[in-house]
Amino acid sequence: MKRETRRCRRALGVQPMVSGCESPRFGVLWHVPEISRFLGIIIAMFYQDHVPPHIHAKYGEFEITVIIESGLVTGQFPKRALTHVLEWHGLHKNELLENWKLAEERKPLKQIPPLE
Repeated sequence: MKRETRRCRRALGVQPMVSGCESPRFGVLWHVPEISRFLGIIIAMFYQDHVPPHIHAKYGEFEITVIIESGLVTGQFPKRALTHVLEWHGLHKNELLENWKLAEERKPLKQIPPLE
């Protein structure tokens, strides 16, 4: 793990991250708390991120952001993967909002069951 990444994680007081789920932010690589993984899709949430409450999804080289309340999507994803993310999002909206509150308080996030 890179030195600046360790320093950033310590400064945020975040939980350990799963490797391979990184996002460029503020000029350094930030490891993102992974809250679910299914069908090759990684679902993650930043600590103390900007509003409105949202999740990040990554599938290969594709990345999207999904607003938790409305389901509004920004970014690009293959159609089938997007359908899976939106189905999962609809099933777990309350749990996602609960995790958002935990992230704002820099508390460990809860894992959410994958789409089956």
